[in-house]
This record gives sequence, structure tokens and C-alpha cells, in this order.
Amino acid sequence: MKKFVSLGFALVMCLALMIPAIATEETFETENSALVPTVEVELPSSGLVILNPYGMQYTGNAMDGIAANATSQILSNIFALTNKTKGAPLKVTTTVTAVAEGNASLDPTNTSIASTDKANSVILSLTYSIKGSATALSTTATEKKTLQLTGSEQNLQDKDGKDIVLAAATESANTYLTFQFSGSANTHPETPWTEDDTVGATFVFTFEPTTETVTTALSAGS
Repeated sequence: MKKFVSLGFALVMCLALMIPAIATEETFETENSALVPTVEVELPSSGLVILNPYGMQYTGNAMDGIAANATSQILSNIFALTNKTKGAPLKVTTTVTAVAEGNASLDPTNTSIASTDKANSVILSLTYSIKGSATALSTTATEKKTLQLTGSEQNLQDKDGKDIVLAAATESANTYLTFQFSGSANTHPETPWTEDDTVGATFVFTFEPTTETVTTALSAGS
């Protein structure tokens, strides 16, 4: 009798083991996000270009950033693009297009005004620098570059012809792309200069966080 009971239990166990398992499914989803820099820049608050063909003494407001009694034929304050972007370097693609109004005309090729020139000619140049400040160009020759403006769109680039890459800002320090105009004008034009004769420029900036190497030189220096 006991043998039959044991055999019965064994059969029940075998049948239990043969019951197919019921599959279960659970879902888990990751939390997805991206960590990227927030582009934060401050454009120059003012960029002054004063045509002063007769070399008069400048008596404007000292807050303009132009030295009192300056007599340069092109008077300009120092102004800067301020980079506040943290976490990654910032590529700054920059174009500048010089403009002349009234009788003023840009001389895109000569480096000085010829004595025979009778036009209201202006030689306008832009100096730009990295590693300066909001109010000062860099004093290191390789960290600045001077470009004679032609009136056509021109790119501001480093010594290798690449777009400028500014170092990332930190909690305690921003980085800058700093500018100042200079140049000369004809002192003996056939048509006298008037207050309607002016020169200036339009800048266009494009910003992009990058892993490219930060720009360390704009020119070979001198």
C-alpha cells in the first residue's frame, strides 16, 4: 500500500514539473538628458568711429572712451564682445563690412593718402585682439591683428585663417574679443569735408560651443 502511495506522489510531482512556466514582463525606462553649454554673450554697448580729417582736438565726453584732446584722423573707443559661456570654448564667426557715407570713400588698397589724391578718401583699419579686456586690447603682438577694411564683407580670423575660438568663461572671469578702429583721411580733398561725411562698420557674429582648440595667436607678431 505504501508503495502505491509513494508512486502516486512521484507521479504528482512529475506532472507538477511538467506544467509550463507563465512568462512575465516588466518595463524600465532610463531618464534621458543632454548636458550642453548655454551660449551667453554680451555685445558691445557702443562702438564709436569719428572721422576727424582736419586733426581737430577731441573734446567729447570722457565716458566715450576716447582720450581727451586726441587728434587722430580716425577716433575710436575700445569696445568688446564679452563671452560669458561656461563649460566649453566658444567659436565666434565674425564678419565686418565697412561703410562710408556722404562724400567719404574707402581706399581699400593704399596704406597712405597720396598727395595727388583729390577725393574724400579714408583708409579705415580695424584692430582686434584676444586675451584683452572689455576696455583694453592685448599688449602681446601675436594676440592682436589689424585689418584694412575694404567696404566688402571681411572675415575676422586667426593667423591660420580660422574662426576665432574664445576660451570658456569661468565663475570669476569672462573672455573677450576686443576691437578698435584707426586710420587716416585726405586733408586736401577737392570737395571740403562736411559733417555728413562719415565712416563706420557693421559686424555680424555667429556663436557655437566647440571642442576645437582655443585661439592663442591672431598674427605672427612683429
